[in-house]
Amino acid sequence: MQRCVDARTGTSIVHVRPDDRFITKRELIRLVGITEPTFALLERTGRFPARIRISRGRVAWLHREVIHWLYARPQHMTLHRRVEARIG
Repeated sequence: MQRCVDARTGTSIVHVRPDDRFITKRELIRLVGITEPTFALLERTGRFPARIRISRGRVAWLHREVIHWLYARPQHMTLHRRVEARIG
């Protein structure tokens, strides 16, 4: 997936692949193991994958971006084992 900005409108454009999977906020919290205020802060500061607006009242995150973020964090290997157990 690639993110770029539309030069005319300044809005972010997301290119989604056919095999991409969206996850809900509930799934995100369960998978990542941090609270909503924490991931919202990380997202606002560019340190967490950005949400994608699916419709007027619905947002989601790309599963593979979140998994990539988890594996890229400088954490102990137990985090990687916990992620693997959750994504099974």
